[in-house]
Amino acid sequence: FGRSKINSLDLRDKIRPFLCHQSDNITLVNSFLDLCYYKSGFGYDDVKAFEWMNKQIINSKNFNGNDATAPNYNYLFYLAIPPNLFYTSALTITNTFSKTTPKESIRILFEKPFGKDTASYLQLSNSLASLKMLCENQIYRIDHYLGKEMVRLIPSIRFHNSWAKTVWNRQHVEKVIIEVTETIGTDGRGGYFDQYGIIRDFMQNHLLQILTLVAMEPPSGATDTGEEDMRDLKCNVISCARIDTCDLGQYKGYTDDETVPNDSCTPTFAALRIFIDNDRWIGV
Repeated sequence: FGRSKINSLDLRDKIRPFLCHQSDNITLVNSFLDLCYYKSGFGYDDVKAFEWMNKQIINSKNFNGNDATAPNYNYLFYLAIPPNLFYTSALTITNTFSKTTPKESIRILFEKPFGKDTASYLQLSNSLASLKMLCENQIYRIDHYLGKEMVRLIPSIRFHNSWAKTVWNRQHVEKVIIEVTETIGTDGRGGYFDQYGIIRDFMQNHLLQILTLVAMEPPSGATDTGEEDMRDLKCNVISCARIDTCDLGQYKGYTDDETVPNDSCTPTFAALRIFIDNDRWIGV
């Protein structure tokens, strides 16, 4: 679902080259693409568009032959949209799909950013909590950067290798550089990006997640730990973090994007020097 004026065939044509690059089994690729549908809507509160999506799912069957309205059939909605639209979309989704499926089967995943500051985060959380058909355990907040293979491997490299356990501290590490360089501009996303800037759009989520994975203490006992334990270990790093310097800038050509105001002062470059003031990393 989206606002782009394309149809299901257009979507499949966009996806097909990437799948064919990974697999020579054209039959398998086509069978997957046959499951992909696209609905163009007028907005994220377009009730008719969501009703169409619901009908498509009801008319389909899952792999074991059970009807899509069975209680054990979960619906997962991935919302990669501006945060000011989260509540409206979640309300429309729950109102539409709860008519044909148990409300407990609905899951909604919200892609970052989840607000732009503490106040907007709390307002958004409270508004979602007010939805009677959506409980906290049905809400997922995600940073897609954590799904990148190299990022996912950081804990394994650190905690499953004896050499890493020995040298991963201030006695053997002088500094750690976390650097991300982009080869493209805002590419038509200037209207969104200009409201947030590089700090909110990239550093306080993507790079901060990497920093915590690199600097966190190892989980106690087991090699794998639950999500709440990982969260607490990451938060411990953040509580010890101290920003020493911060340099901001804007790349030449940023305002050439038609969706960016000509007088924009939004930073598109940032360099932070951060110290972690704990026993493992003090001085690094």
